[in-house]
Amino acid sequence: MTHADETRALASTRRKRARRASKIAPANGSICAEVFFERLAFEYPYEQEQPSVFHSRMPPCIDLNSYALRLVSHCACSPACHLAARRYAEALARVIGVDPLSSHRILAISTLLAVKFLEDEVFPMSWYAKIFGLGRRELCRLELDSLRLLQWNLSGPLQPWQ
Repeated sequence: MTHADETRALASTRRKRARRASKIAPANGSICAEVFFERLAFEYPYEQEQPSVFHSRMPPCIDLNSYALRLVSHCACSPACHLAARRYAEALARVIGVDPLSSHRILAISTLLAVKFLEDEVFPMSWYAKIFGLGRRELCRLELDSLRLLQWNLSGPLQPWQ
């Protein structure tokens, strides 16, 4: 297989995954990320003096529901990934707390961890960095810090559903 054939095959796979994601996007996007993160912020408020690596410098210009729909439509992962991402987001919120400056990044990194752990095909970090609106190095750092906070355990029981 030549390089051009590989490139065409990868583009075809991306189109298929995007079509599949567009079929499930309304169902998964209606989970209402803002309500979920408001609950997390109420239960696990950010109480430290210094901002963590999960905090952006300025509030994001996109609301959380639109950001969640963007992730659903562009990541093209299975519904199981979205459920796992929700569990990882809750586990991270327990450790670091949530506020408006950290919610987008927690959502992004929990989605990335779920995709990398559950999906067979994973795109390069630069692909995810563009989708999440972060730099590649910053995304790698967030991934590493998240894994450390979760004690490198993505498969074990995190906490039972309430």
